[in-house]
Amino acid sequence: MNSAQDQNPTLSDELEVQSPQIDCDVLIVGAGPAGLFLVFELGLLGIRAHVVDALPHAGGQAVELFGDKLIYDIPGTLACTGRELTQRLLQQCKPFAPQFHLGELVQTIESDGDHFKIETDACTRFKTRAVGIASGVGAFLHRPLVANGLTPFLRKQINNGPFSSVKAQLQTTLSANPAHVWVVGGTQEAVNDALDVYEWGKTLEHQKLEVTLIHRRETLDANETSTKALQAAIHHSANNPGPCHLRFVHGQILHAHASPKDPSTLERVEWVDDQGVTQQSHCEAILVDLGLSPQLGPISSWGLEMQKKQLPVNQEDYRTAFPGIFAIGDIITYPGKKKLIVSGFHEATLAAYGIAKRVLNKEKIPFEYTTASALLQSRLGIKETNLEPKTH
Repeated sequence: MNSAQDQNPTLSDELEVQSPQIDCDVLIVGAGPAGLFLVFELGLLGIRAHVVDALPHAGGQAVELFGDKLIYDIPGTLACTGRELTQRLLQQCKPFAPQFHLGELVQTIESDGDHFKIETDACTRFKTRAVGIASGVGAFLHRPLVANGLTPFLRKQINNGPFSSVKAQLQTTLSANPAHVWVVGGTQEAVNDALDVYEWGKTLEHQKLEVTLIHRRETLDANETSTKALQAAIHHSANNPGPCHLRFVHGQILHAHASPKDPSTLERVEWVDDQGVTQQSHCEAILVDLGLSPQLGPISSWGLEMQKKQLPVNQEDYRTAFPGIFAIGDIITYPGKKKLIVSGFHEATLAAYGIAKRVLNKEKIPFEYTTASALLQSRLGIKETNLEPKTH
């Protein structure tokens, strides 16, 4: 197995210095509900996992699609939102200290038969005995800004939001005074970032900041509270001159231009307004908030057997046709498969035993109950137990 790196130009930019290799027992690709429960089940079996997800946070589809919506079919829970479910799962697997690598997309995977060598788009490298794919319908990837001249500035002056993740980098980027930051998009995240950059700009000393939110439509896809907050901030900055100014423009960026003195430094953007007039504006940094979309991504080039963009698995332990790679959740297919969170929990339990056999090099993994096993309770961090004989 040897995959080629995705060549589509997005906001990924290869680092020049190779990072140290991380050795681990299992790497889980996907931090949604199924992936998080796989962390828990592996922890019970004495195996600590590393987890990679393209999103900057855990939760996968549960957060992106049902973040604030109620889910009614989680066993033992009348209703909970996707965010609440994610927090409960994170708390549940906390005793096993999983290592998360968020905001990273697995790009390449190679196998020598005993181990896999894996690298992400952030150049994080792993050597692992087993791989658990729990990537749902695919990785949620940032929709890229499509314009000319972006490549020299990607992951430098041009970054995906949220602002909090690039705040420190942005502060070192803004050498001009006043500095000009553009936020691209009409999403809730775009409005949040525009407001966050504006509030941050008001705290800067000896630095003036011009913040522009640009969207190709006049209507924003944000909630009413945030939209009103944006309107109030724009009105306030227009009528109260200060160190930071915020505006909204209805238009689209066409081209990013470098400084004539330094081709690696972003200096201005060319954009078209709602009247079709092309304009030039100063710009030292761009935050892209065009939303996320589920895409199969590089997994399609890993050499795995696929059926209609899904992975067929053996239902005994959810192994794929490639030895050492297991898969659970919405990415898999088998007779009678239902795309439910509870199905992913069942699949994670059986996959954990298959992974354990490979990692621990054992033909049979003892089955124990958390209610009666002192070993499992110790792994969960339960110090005092009151055990009584159980009959089953």
